[in-house]
Amino acid sequence: MAVALSIPIMALIAVLQTTIMPQFRILGGEPDLAFLFVLGWSIHGRLDQTLIWAFVAGICADLLSAAPTGTSVVGLLLIVFWVAVLRSQVVRVGFISIIGLVIIGTFIHKITYMLILTGVGFQVSIITGLVYVALPTVVYNILFMVPIYRIMRFVQRRSGGDYTNTV
Repeated sequence: MAVALSIPIMALIAVLQTTIMPQFRILGGEPDLAFLFVLGWSIHGRLDQTLIWAFVAGICADLLSAAPTGTSVVGLLLIVFWVAVLRSQVVRVGFISIIGLVIIGTFIHKITYMLILTGVGFQVSIITGLVYVALPTVVYNILFMVPIYRIMRFVQRRSGGDYTNTV
């Protein structure tokens, strides 16, 4: 059930990301909904389900952007594995940990995205991208993480996607 929800939810998130979120843009940064939903799911979700959520989110986001299909997937999968490793090392992921995940994860996602775009021929300045895109995006992502995290926890509990409920 939890995996089946990933397609409609992430398709809706991709549409919101490309239509509404650019209205909130400061400099080049805007809330990254796909990243936040995947991060929210990965904090308490099973790794197999989280990988599917990340893949679906990346493909949906790339289908509605100018980036080559699969560009977003790489950064999201890196974050999912990073969160899985972190989660195996700590007993509980608290609010401060979530803020840290948002900050570091946003930079990982944006740097990976920019490196891939540079590799396929787009002219991207990494330093400019970090200052004018990643930093404002970090601020937005911190603000949006709390409501998105609550939404994802609700969906996880209702769909059986919470790893603490599975044995």
